[in-house]
Amino acid sequence: MALSISGWALVALVNVAPDGYLAKGVMPVITNLTFDSLANCLKAEEEMRQAWADHYNLVKKSGAEKTSLEFTMSQMVRGTCIPHQRDN
Repeated sequence: MALSISGWALVALVNVAPDGYLAKGVMPVITNLTFDSLANCLKAEEEMRQAWADHYNLVKKSGAEKTSLEFTMSQMVRGTCIPHQRDN
């Protein structure tokens, strides 16, 4: 059974726990979004980050307290693109 790369999958990197907890780190979550090219996958990741940045700026503009801004920032999701394989 040969494996070949059919494209790229977007993986979200989600914060496991905010500061103050014992378990810290990042957990990868596969989004099931696949793309034909790395460029398209990276563009989707950029759009995801921009949506979070827009949300953060909206919270900030609304006059949220510092702790709310810090919490919102700690929830920001980043992503990465990994090769996606299919069975031949």
